[in-house]
Amino acid sequence: MITDWEIQGILDEIKRRECKTVVLQLPEGLKREAVRVAKELEEKGDVQVVVSADPCYGACDLVDFKGDLLVHFGHAPMPYLPDEDILFVELSSNLDIFPLLEKALTKLKKNVAITAAIQYVPAISPAKQFLEKNGIKVHIGEGDSRIAYPGQVLGCNFSAPRAVAKNVEQILHIGEGNFHPLGIAMATGKDVLIVDPEKNEIRDVGELKESILRQRHAIISELEGASTFGILISSKIGQNRFGLAAKVKDLVEKKGKKAVMFLLDNLSPEYLVGYDVDAFVSVACPRIAIDDFAVYKKPVITPTEAEIVLGARKWEDYAFDEIPGSGSQA
Repeated sequence: MITDWEIQGILDEIKRRECKTVVLQLPEGLKREAVRVAKELEEKGDVQVVVSADPCYGACDLVDFKGDLLVHFGHAPMPYLPDEDILFVELSSNLDIFPLLEKALTKLKKNVAITAAIQYVPAISPAKQFLEKNGIKVHIGEGDSRIAYPGQVLGCNFSAPRAVAKNVEQILHIGEGNFHPLGIAMATGKDVLIVDPEKNEIRDVGELKESILRQRHAIISELEGASTFGILISSKIGQNRFGLAAKVKDLVEKKGKKAVMFLLDNLSPEYLVGYDVDAFVSVACPRIAIDDFAVYKKPVITPTEAEIVLGARKWEDYAFDEIPGSGSQA
């Protein structure tokens, strides 16, 4: 639960910069608060506020029109990306994690790493202290240049847990949903226990991981005879991997098949209707192929999965797609 939208801090920044126009960018789950926040800033800050109505998927997805100041809610900056005239408001959760940590003690091994989604990054340090008082050794990994804080994970980057995976038996993830912990499990090969304050529950991802692997294996197997591939490239500043797209295209063509590259800002099923391809390879957000595969009429696979389809990688070496920063082991 988010109770502090840091309005006063935003107002102070507006005053310091003498802003006339401010743009607000919020992820989908927070847009219900956009009107309230916009009106409060206008009334208290004597400033014109524009709300970006486009979808927003992370700090990789910054709106082009920033006015005098872009206020980006719900994500941390990616240190390697330029952030001039951008104020990141991370919106930490105030939910109490300690009752769940207490319950988790019986399920935790003696040597663990802690990770968290951005809203729960402030909970990492107190969680570490709590576990260490209860006899558990705790490691916090340093991520690469896409990661702002030790222990933080993104849906496209698991460099922080990977950095300490060889030193731990298990990973404790603090956050909501399953995609982040699923990616951690795939990236590290470790058991992942989720502390989910929003649902007030503890769960693991072992069963889900096996289910996703079966699903991906089935999709890959169906594409054994595919001859034409569309390669999807994102124009978003933090997702653009044209170099990787070119490598995938080269691999496809070396195998005697056809490939065409497509550039989009927002990937959506309706934009891909009508193209004469057997499958799409997404080098945009890694979550698209995993989370949204069911809404696309033609299969969408990751670059790693394309390598398996084309015989350049074995299924036993399957890995989640990630967007690494500098200093990454991915």
